[in-house]
Amino acid sequence: MTARRGPRGETMTLRVYRALIVLLLPSGFTDAFAGDMLAVFAELEANARAARRTRAAATLSAWLAVATELPGLLRLAVRERRTLRTIRAHSATTRLEENVFDSLRQDLSFAVRSLRRAPGFTAVALLSLALGVGANAAIFSVVNAVLLTPLRLRDPERLVAVNEQTKQAAGFSITSTSPGSLFDWQSHSSSLRIAGVYGSQGVVTVNGDPQQLTGVSSVGALLDVLGVQPLFGRLLTIADEDPAAPRVIVLSFDAWHRLYGERRDVVGTTITVNGNVTTIVGVMPAGFTYPGAPIDYWVPSRFDAKFRANRDQYFIQVIGRLATGATIEQARTEMSTVSALLNRDWPKYNQGTRIDVQPLQESIVGNTRRRLLVLMGAVVFLLLITCANLGNLLLARASGRRREIAVRQALGAERSRIARQLLTESVVLAVAGGALGLLVGKLFLKLLLAAQATTNLPRSDEIALDTRVMVFGLAVSMIAGLLFGSVPAWDLARARSSDALRDGARGSGGHQWARNVLVVAEIALAMVLLTGTGLLVRSFGLLQRVSPGVQADHVLAFSVAPQKPAPSFFTDALTRLRALPGVVSVGTTTALPITAEPAARGSTVLIGRCRKTYSPRARRGAW
Repeated sequence: MTARRGPRGETMTLRVYRALIVLLLPSGFTDAFAGDMLAVFAELEANARAARRTRAAATLSAWLAVATELPGLLRLAVRERRTLRTIRAHSATTRLEENVFDSLRQDLSFAVRSLRRAPGFTAVALLSLALGVGANAAIFSVVNAVLLTPLRLRDPERLVAVNEQTKQAAGFSITSTSPGSLFDWQSHSSSLRIAGVYGSQGVVTVNGDPQQLTGVSSVGALLDVLGVQPLFGRLLTIADEDPAAPRVIVLSFDAWHRLYGERRDVVGTTITVNGNVTTIVGVMPAGFTYPGAPIDYWVPSRFDAKFRANRDQYFIQVIGRLATGATIEQARTEMSTVSALLNRDWPKYNQGTRIDVQPLQESIVGNTRRRLLVLMGAVVFLLLITCANLGNLLLARASGRRREIAVRQALGAERSRIARQLLTESVVLAVAGGALGLLVGKLFLKLLLAAQATTNLPRSDEIALDTRVMVFGLAVSMIAGLLFGSVPAWDLARARSSDALRDGARGSGGHQWARNVLVVAEIALAMVLLTGTGLLVRSFGLLQRVSPGVQADHVLAFSVAPQKPAPSFFTDALTRLRALPGVVSVGTTTALPITAEPAARGSTVLIGRCRKTYSPRARRGAW
C-alpha cells in the first residue's frame, strides 16, 4: 500500500517532521544532523505504514509516529538551544575579557613610555612619594610591633599584669613585689593563675668555657602560665622550685644555637651555672624572649621557707592568666579583697597600697602609646604634604599635555578612555613610588635601630618591616596616586578639544583652583609640622635643663654578682676602688636612682664618682 507523496516524493508526515526540525532546532544543528534524523524517521514511517492493511490505518500510524517523536524532539531542542546560549555567552565574555586585558596592557605600556619620556618629573615625583611613604612605613613598623601586634603568647587577651599601686598617688604603680605578697596573692586568688619573674645573671660553663649570660628566674611556673610550648624538651614546673629538687634550666633558642650549634641531644645534659651543676630540660622556640630581650635562659626560683615569707624585698614582677570564664573585672574585685586582707594582716608593708590588675599588653606598652601616636600623626602630616606636592606635580604636567589630549580627542578617543589612561599613569607612578618608599622605609628603620632610638621602647626586638607594613605602604601610595591623579585626569578628559587646540600648550585656568587649594594645604600642613617641631625641640631643651635630683656627670655604675663572696668582699672592693687615682667617692645600692629598677637578685650595683679631669675611658679601664 503506497502513501500519498508530495512533489519531491516525500509524504505529508515527513514534510511535517522536516518542518518541526527546522522550526525547533538551531540552524547549526539542523545543517549537521537534519539529514540523518529525516532518514531515521522515514524508515520508522515506512515500517508503521507496512504494518497496516488499509490506507486510512497506514496514514494514522504515520501520524502516530510523528506524535511519538515530538517529545524527544522538544527535549533535544531545549538542550541544544541552552547549549547554544551558553556558548554564545562564553564567547562574548571571552571577547570582553580579551578586550579589557588588551586595553589594560596598552594603557600600562603607554603609561611606562610616557613616564620615561619625562625623566625629571618622574624622578621628582618618585622621590617625593618615596620619602613620604618611607617615613610612614618606618614609624608604622614601630607602631605595628609595639601597639597593634598581639603578644606572641597563647590567648594574650587573658594575660594580665598585677602591680601594687599607692592610694595617695593614683596611677603610680610599684612594678615589683615581694615573695611573701606574691605567694599570698597566689593562695587567695581563684580567678587568676599567678606567676612571677625576676632577673638573673649567670656564668655558664660549657666544655670548660665560661660565658656571662642573662636570664630570668621563674616563680609559679611562669612559662606554663604564659602558654608557650618549648621547641623540644619540657617547661619549668612548680616542683622544680623546691630547693631540694635537682637544678634545671631551659635555654633560649639563641643561647642553644650559640652554645650547642642546635644539637637536639642537649636535653638531659648538664652545664655549670654559677658553679652549680644544672640539667638542661628544654629549649624555647625562636623569637621567644619574655619578659624582654635578650634572654638566654630560664631557671626556677628555689626560695627556701624563710625567704618565701620575705616582705621587704621588692624584685618580682607578677603576671597572671585569667581562669576559664573569669573576666578582668572579676579579677580586680577579687584582688581588692586580697589587698584589704593584707592591709589588715601586714599593715607595715601594705598600708596605703592596693592591687592593680590590667591587661598585660597595656602594662607593657604603658605611656608609650601616646608618644607613638603623636609621632605617627606627625609623619601622616608629612605624607599629606607629599601627596599635595604630588598633586601639584601632576597638575603642572597636565597643563603641558592639553594639546596632546586634544589631538587624541579629535582623532576619536573617548573621554572615559583618556581618563582611564591618565589614571593608569598615576597608578603606575604610585606603585613605583610605593615600592621605592618601602626600600626607603627599611633604610630609615635600620637607621633608627642602629642609632638605638627604639631601645627604650617595649617590644623593640619585634620591630620589623613585615607584611602588614608592606601592605600599608603600598595601600597609602595607591590611595595617593588615585586621589591626586583623578583631578588632572577629570579636568583634561572633560576639556573641549577645540579650546585646547586653539590655545596650544598654554596652561589652563580650568584647574588653577585645584592647584591653589593644594598649595594652600601644603603650606598649612608644613606650618603645623614646623610649629610642632619647634614645640618638641623646646620641650626637649626644657627637659634637658630639669634637675633629676642627682648629679649624673662623671659617674660610673656597674653590677657585681659574686658566686660565693667573702664577708669582707664589698668592703675590700670599696676600699680598693677609693684608692684609684681620680676617684672621688664610691658606694653600693640595690637599685639605680631615678629608674628605681632593681638589680638582679644576687647582684649589687656599685656607683662611683670621678674627678672631671678623669676621662670616662680611663676610669672604665681602671675599674
